[in-house]
Amino acid sequence: MFVIRPIAASDHEAFVKLAFEAGLGITSLPKNPPALHNMIEHSERSFAKTLNKPGEELYLFVLENLQDNTLAGVCGIHAKTGISKPIIFYRIAQTSLYNPIQKQPIEVPALKLVHYQDAPTEICSLFLSRAARHSGLGRLLSLSRFLFIASFLDRFDKMVFADMRGVVEHNHDCLFWEGIAQHFVNMDYASFLEVKHAQDISIHEALPQTPIYIPLLPYAVQNTIGKVHENTKPALNMLMQEGFTISDDISIYDGGPKIEAETREIHTVKASQVATVKSITAPTEDSVAFLIANTSIHYRCCYGTLLLDEEQKASLTPQTAAALHVNPGDQIRFISHERLHP
Repeated sequence: MFVIRPIAASDHEAFVKLAFEAGLGITSLPKNPPALHNMIEHSERSFAKTLNKPGEELYLFVLENLQDNTLAGVCGIHAKTGISKPIIFYRIAQTSLYNPIQKQPIEVPALKLVHYQDAPTEICSLFLSRAARHSGLGRLLSLSRFLFIASFLDRFDKMVFADMRGVVEHNHDCLFWEGIAQHFVNMDYASFLEVKHAQDISIHEALPQTPIYIPLLPYAVQNTIGKVHENTKPALNMLMQEGFTISDDISIYDGGPKIEAETREIHTVKASQVATVKSITAPTEDSVAFLIANTSIHYRCCYGTLLLDEEQKASLTPQTAAALHVNPGDQIRFISHERLHP
């Protein structure tokens, strides 16, 4: 059985292994052990806080195999972005120019740098080990964050976004980076990310502050704008089914799309229900499969079966109750497999 839980200091070695397995394209998982250690400490401090509004908290979760206590995945939530420093994207916008020959205006698509302060919640750092890509574990890993958000809405912004991984080749080449940023930074994509992960830097000040006209870029570069890595397509499709929409913003690094949604309108947030645990019993033929979480800041989430009575009280199996660390009288939040996606 697999369970989602907050990351702990004792997970550092396994977390480093997962981050390096994730490859270069997932920029929110730095390939730098000290930086990963800092992320764990940041997450532990965030869970320990008593809050009624979002700040710069980072909540990191791991997917643990309870059979052997190994970690198979990681995901995270930045409660609010753009506080200590703005977040930067390219916005795809139509620019009006004048054609003096035909004496009429023309619209040309261009990339414009945009800076966001006091920005929304970000879901981030999603990675599932190759060996665990089965049995809906990717869905559990991704959607468990929304059950947590639903139980602690005050800790998050009214909007949520995700910066989706762009097109990066197997040899770590990134055509979008090569077509734009590399001309001004004089570093290939892999080398830049190594420096970025070690020093937490951005390169927006080195980039052109004037619009970059998309038709002037090589066609191969144009073709990566707003596209996602092949391995990211399932995650994108899942989030689109959750109600996220593609924005006009893209990553300044790899050109991947930024998607966004109203927090309360995210399907799993909106459709999830809360019940009190009535009993812990053996499963019955009437039991139904659910994505289930406790409602504690000591968060736990897993797949399991439950049976609801007429008073909306739940009976859980001993295995599910043990995975969630709940007892009779505790509350759970859940959504059925049938309602995970509309």
